[in-house]
Amino acid sequence: MSLFKNLKDASYAKHGNYLDGGTVHGTGFDYLLDLVRFETGKTFQGEEHFIGTYKVISTNSPRHKPGDEVTVYNGNYGKAKANFLGNVKKQMVAVYGTMSRSAVDPAEIGEAEAEELMKPSEKPGALPGTKAEGTRVKARTKLIKTKGGTDFTVVDLDPVY
Repeated sequence: MSLFKNLKDASYAKHGNYLDGGTVHGTGFDYLLDLVRFETGKTFQGEEHFIGTYKVISTNSPRHKPGDEVTVYNGNYGKAKANFLGNVKKQMVAVYGTMSRSAVDPAEIGEAEAEELMKPSEKPGALPGTKAEGTRVKARTKLIKTKGGTDFTVVDLDPVY
């Protein structure tokens, strides 16, 4: 039996091309991004995660170029668990702000609004999470050192009016 016997039926994820945080105590980078889709899922350990996949429109990061797909990953496990929903809300507030062309009160974004963004767009064959496909947001990154001494990229997202 070949290792690749069921390869035709295998699914794969195009994730992990994260935004560039720059250098610790240095300057981060600015991105102009268009939403491709939102996704939810579970890790191999069964922990939940939320991913925003975006297409780079412009950036001053040397690591990315226009047209690249990048992801903003939020995990609901370990030390990230305490901030999980707040980080998910950060992405949704930016998207809803652009869609409404005005500032959105984060307190107004709840379960119903999140579920709405998880619907497919109206395009034939659209995937779940593409309801707001093409919505533009700004991202600003910076690299910090955690209390444990590891590098971590902070991503601030804002709407584009």
